Amino acid sequence: MYVEVEFGNTASLFRDLFKFQIAGRSGIGKVGVLVVATAAVTRLFDSGVATYEQAMNLLPYMKIGPTLPTVVVGLDIVDWAPVEERYAEMYEVATANGVRCHPFEVVRRTDDPTPAVPADPLTPPD
Repeated sequence: MYVEVEFGNTASLFRDLFKFQIAGRSGIGKVGVLVVATAAVTRLFDSGVATYEQAMNLLPYMKIGPTLPTVVVGLDIVDWAPVEERYAEMYEVATANGVRCHPFEVVRRTDDPTPAVPADPLTPPD
């Protein structure tokens, strides 16, 4: 089993999938597991971070590549209240030290839905 946990940029996501291809073609791997955060969670990170939604949207196009069965795990936050509390603490410290930050409502926007995962992730969109 090959496991990659990806909190880097989208280019790293491609590298992870190609590592799975190498493991599958060499016959030394049985399954690949890719762990990434959902788009909603990555709003707390830097921009350009690989997301679960991107990985799921890429898989249909990777049929020519990965020969290793691949499972994609998306990490999401169920209860945002503790995150908001901690963010408020960090925001207060940052602003007290003259650092401009976005308020939590900007980071955790609920009015802009994240990109949807295709209904059938094995079928490329039209």
